[in-house]
Amino acid sequence: MKYIVENNINLIEEVKNTLYFIVNEEKIVNKLRDSFKKYGEDIDKYINKDLKNFFKFIEKFKTRNKIPMDRLKIFFNDISEVHEKTHCIASIFINNITEEELIEGRNRIHNLDSMELKELAMKEILCQDDYLRDDFPDEDDLSNLDAEKEFMPYLIERCTLDSESKWWLTVISQNPKEYLSELIDMIINSIDVFKEAFKVMEKEVEKFIYDLRDLIKENPKFISDSTGIKIFDQWEDDIYIFPSIIRFNSVSFLSTISPVFNNKRREYMYFGWKFYELLSDSIGNDNEEKILIDRLKCLSDKSKFNIIKMLKKKSMFGQEIAEALSLTTATVSYHMNALIVAKLVYMEKVDNKIFYSVDKDTIKEFLRVLNKELN
Repeated sequence: MKYIVENNINLIEEVKNTLYFIVNEEKIVNKLRDSFKKYGEDIDKYINKDLKNFFKFIEKFKTRNKIPMDRLKIFFNDISEVHEKTHCIASIFINNITEEELIEGRNRIHNLDSMELKELAMKEILCQDDYLRDDFPDEDDLSNLDAEKEFMPYLIERCTLDSESKWWLTVISQNPKEYLSELIDMIINSIDVFKEAFKVMEKEVEKFIYDLRDLIKENPKFISDSTGIKIFDQWEDDIYIFPSIIRFNSVSFLSTISPVFNNKRREYMYFGWKFYELLSDSIGNDNEEKILIDRLKCLSDKSKFNIIKMLKKKSMFGQEIAEALSLTTATVSYHMNALIVAKLVYMEKVDNKIFYSVDKDTIKEFLRVLNKELN
């Protein structure tokens, strides 16, 4: 297995995320302001200098976008606070696919029998959510899943989304030909607008791709060291990494399967083009005391501390942790992201599941520095 950094962005993923950004811009920028306080950065200075071209691109896209905001909100309103694995309804249905696959999917949706499409749409929702727990479903799992029987009990009893999002999922699942066609058309019709606006970002993205390849070449463990995502021999195939432009300050590993688009299991990583830069600024290796304080803040949260104590005994997957602490999977995901960034926890794939484990080396180093500072 090796890491392969793609030569360009995943166009459909970035168009989808751009539509998500313009619908939720105020909320996203406010979150950035909060995170920059933790980094000790001046957000306005950073935006005007380091994100200058990014926000130029966003403004150009918004100016040229002709899709009514009330229609965009159906699919692109933020649901990340109550949903573990996706950030908007659009991402439940469209993930990790190419432009060609999207166009083929539109034709497939048009030609499918209505009842068959309804079944596939409900399966799409169930397999993208945490219904199948932290297992990675395969084709046999989906073929044996009675979506018609399971869908409504899931929405009522287990789904953590708000009532409006549940209502829209129900509406979409009952009339997927109309709504999924509309969603696909939104993205396809935004491609040319995106390409034109994105020209201002092309040089920065090209440089990021070269830099990321160099970092991985210099340090084969760069991905696991910087993200906490440890990928070892459990992955038989190569890992393809796309630069993530809109979600520039995060790293995500997406393992998806799509009944609607008839796509088999595929796994891609999306690496934010500003992630490592921000991480380096926030926990620079030459600042032991700051790293110590950041980790102490992290562990001062009762839930995060309890998670560390549980993981000290054994590795666990997200649903196990949620059930043990009576938390939602979305809340557990939030805590795990913070623990991973602090490098107190790492995640790995074992027997087709994502497990979380305590990083014992980091804990030892944390205790060593704490002891040095207090003795």
